[in-house]
Amino acid sequence: MTQLIKKLKLFTVSVIVFSGITVYSTVTSLSSQSFVDGHISRMRPVVYKDFPAGDIDKFQRFFPYVIVKSKENQVSLPFVLAVMKSESNFNPKAISRAGALGLMQLMPTTAKAEYQKIISGVKVASLNKRLIMHPEVNIILGIKYLQYLEETVQEITDPIKRRKIVLAGYNAGLRRVKASFNCKTNASLIWRINNYSDRYFNRKLKALPGETRQYLINVNQTFHEYSSYLDKSA
Repeated sequence: MTQLIKKLKLFTVSVIVFSGITVYSTVTSLSSQSFVDGHISRMRPVVYKDFPAGDIDKFQRFFPYVIVKSKENQVSLPFVLAVMKSESNFNPKAISRAGALGLMQLMPTTAKAEYQKIISGVKVASLNKRLIMHPEVNIILGIKYLQYLEETVQEITDPIKRRKIVLAGYNAGLRRVKASFNCKTNASLIWRINNYSDRYFNRKLKALPGETRQYLINVNQTFHEYSSYLDKSA
């Protein structure tokens, strides 16, 4: 097992509670049990019983890790799942034409940047393509990147606009988002969004690439669907 896997402190899940209900009570060692060995897939928590069967079949292997890490890093569980669905359709082997990798479709440069924030004392060179695509590694680095984006624009007061900016940043990069709003700094971007009209905000979103605009639609729709499914389990 690599130093990165060890330093990420993969853990034992004993009891997880989400929205007031117990999700898991079975002890599961994620450091000694691979996501692809079929064991984790036998656990069928009631929390996702309302999800489409096709989605459950694909994401259930990763669900224990996603639910714990999203809560640990204070990133919405349905948000993480919606991003993962839209990015890779829960395929850990997905590779985009641009070179984005794994479940969360991380570019190697983004993965290495997040890796450096999390791990100290390990050379970035050790984070190779194979390791970036490892489900545990890919999930935690993707969640950490979402957390970084949310913290960067946390002063945007409208939660819907804030989520759209986070998603646009995840898909196209914050630099391109700022360019579409004719801003050079994060502070000016936040100020304009908070002080200018909804019409201005929507017009500036249209300056984003078409792929990013469609991405916003897809993730937001899935986010609302997944939030509804999870609410039904509460």
